[in-house]
Amino acid sequence: MKLLIILPAFNEAKVIAGVLAQIKGVAQKLPFDREVVLIDDGSGDQTAALAAKAGAIVLCHVINRGLGA
Repeated sequence: MKLLIILPAFNEAKVIAGVLAQIKGVAQKLPFDREVVLIDDGSGDQTAALAAKAGAIVLCHVINRGLGA
C-alpha cells in the first residue's frame, strides 16, 4: 500500500522546508510506502522550488485558483 500526503500551499517559502521535514519525520514511522505531494496554488515566491528541493512531488497552478480549486 502507498500513502500519499497531499499538501496545498500558497506563498509558504518561509516555512515549507520545516513543514515538509516534520511531515516526513512522522510519516517515516508509518508502515507504508509514502510520497508527499505539494500543490502550489500559483505562489509568487519560491514555495515550489523549496518543496521540490526538500523531496516533495510538486504540482503547480500557473495562477492562484483559490480555496477548493
